Amino acid sequence: MKTGYAEISPDSIQERLTQAEEMSQIWDKSPEAVQMYLKGCMATAAALAGQQCEPRKAG
Repeated sequence: MKTGYAEISPDSIQERLTQAEEMSQIWDKSPEAVQMYLKGCMATAAALAGQQCEPRKAG
């Protein structure tokens, strides 16, 4: 039975882990003001994605 999900190879998992480690290092080196700005961007994106997935019901 097909699930519609692509197979995830060990190589792609390792690549993503490497990217996550690099992003973490960049985050840790970023000034607090930059971190706060990016947190706001992420919260906005999450809120907009939620609105697109679950439209408000009238009334």
